[in-house]
Amino acid sequence: MFLFLKNLTLRVTACGQFRMGMFAFFVFLTGTSSGAAAVVQLREERCSASGNVVTLGDIAEVYDADPNQVINLKQTMIMPAPVPGRASMVDHLQIKSRLQAVGFNSAEIEFTGRSQVWIEGAMKMPQVSAPVRSVNVSHTQQQRAKLLVEQSVATFLATRFPHAGRFQVEAKLAEEQAIALSQSNATALEITGGSVPLTTEQIYLVQFKTREGTPSVLQVPCAAQAMPRVLAVMRGVNKGQILSVNDLGWRNASDQELKRLPLIQPEQVIGREATRDLRAGDAVTTETVRTVPLVNTGETVSLYSRRGGIVVRTEVRSMGTAGQGEYVTVQGPDNRTKLTARVIGFHEVEVVNESADQIRNSDLRFTATDATGGNLPSQISGTGGYGR
Repeated sequence: MFLFLKNLTLRVTACGQFRMGMFAFFVFLTGTSSGAAAVVQLREERCSASGNVVTLGDIAEVYDADPNQVINLKQTMIMPAPVPGRASMVDHLQIKSRLQAVGFNSAEIEFTGRSQVWIEGAMKMPQVSAPVRSVNVSHTQQQRAKLLVEQSVATFLATRFPHAGRFQVEAKLAEEQAIALSQSNATALEITGGSVPLTTEQIYLVQFKTREGTPSVLQVPCAAQAMPRVLAVMRGVNKGQILSVNDLGWRNASDQELKRLPLIQPEQVIGREATRDLRAGDAVTTETVRTVPLVNTGETVSLYSRRGGIVVRTEVRSMGTAGQGEYVTVQGPDNRTKLTARVIGFHEVEVVNESADQIRNSDLRFTATDATGGNLPSQISGTGGYGR
């Protein structure tokens, strides 16, 4: 009898040491290396589904260094829940096949423990899948509950993906879920879930406390979309200042800005001049910047024309303000001839093709120039016909 009790004690001790060793092994796997594979350990006992479907979290423990990966794996649907009174068996090969089908890499998942698990047909209902008591909730209350979920999910995603900007979320909140939230009077929700790409509809876990203080959870399908951000100045800019890349940054746009502001890129702004004083955070638009003016209204500028290898020049007056590559109207000395020209440099414009006929019929006097813009020694001169 003494020997029997001694052997039994040794076996119990060995079993406890084995379990502690396995626990330490899993802690090692999940805590020492972020590159280690996720570990899935099927449960020893029979399990019950947490709803109409069986998720991996219902039938297995999941270990991984990345908590988001643990959540995503646990939320993965493995099979429909058995009907009440019956049981179904699933093995690790079926589970692995299902995980592969929804996009998980089997090379990054390791199975341990039992090779199969049984699921009971008696479904364990979620804590708040039905309201505590039957009450009527107004449409306004339902909309408030839906808005609370959407704002909470959007805040969660903005914190999780800080470089993505603001998120717009559409939640499919069932009526009984809206009732549960309304009854709880909850103002703060804890959100988990969501995986890239976020645009697809996914199940998010919405955790809150009931009016009695009991923790509860809802499984709410949500679709999220990152909203465009607007280009803004990160510090004050004075009128006339040339914008550089260090002056610019991105910020979240308000709903009004998304409706009325055209989305522009930094390359459309860098090197341009501010048309007014800008405060830090002000959005940059095509109206708040302009090309650095090389020609101003009323200034005398050199008008060049190129034809048949000959470059000729004359002096005209600018009737507008324009920058490099922009178009401006110029006027001859007689105040009658008006031409459209393109700015090619400081106080320099070039005739465009559309004005060629106007030059021929004008009284403008041109001087032939060399390649550098200086007058040729011969001083070839003439009227609009280039001395013909």
